[in-house]
Amino acid sequence: MGNSPQASCVHQSSLLATSILIRGEEEKEKEEEEEEEEEKEKEKEKEKEKEKEKEKEKEKEKEKEKEKEKLCPSVGLV
Repeated sequence: MGNSPQASCVHQSSLLATSILIRGEEEKEKEEEEEEEEEKEKEKEKEKEKEKEKEKEKEKEKEKEKEKEKLCPSVGLV
């Protein structure tokens, strides 16, 4: 008597609900991982921008040094 059609239907419904919940959790985890990857990419881009700014500053310093050399050439001891 334990194997009635209603019991089977309830069991299948329970399995379906469980699989839907599991799938939902997997999707949520996947989305969170994707968001983390996007954040990492943004951080990398920020680092690249900082490096570019540093390079620009170095170039400006070099230009300033060149200008100083033109205005006051250093005396070489030979």
